[in-house]
Amino acid sequence: SYIYFEEARLTMLTKKLYAQKLDPSCFTNAAVKGQEDFPQTYYPEHDYHTMYIAEIESILLKE
Repeated sequence: SYIYFEEARLTMLTKKLYAQKLDPSCFTNAAVKGQEDFPQTYYPEHDYHTMYIAEIESILLKE
């Protein structure tokens, strides 16, 4: 069973393969060019996003 917005023009139905909280020590300078304080600027509460890797099972396209 999938949940998605009926109004969406494009929906990807996926199967979650992996999930992990972002680790602030893993941010690279290349990823945050010119923003050495990136984690503190965007995550002052240390409420880091969760990164997902998923397999696309199908795509719904409304025309």
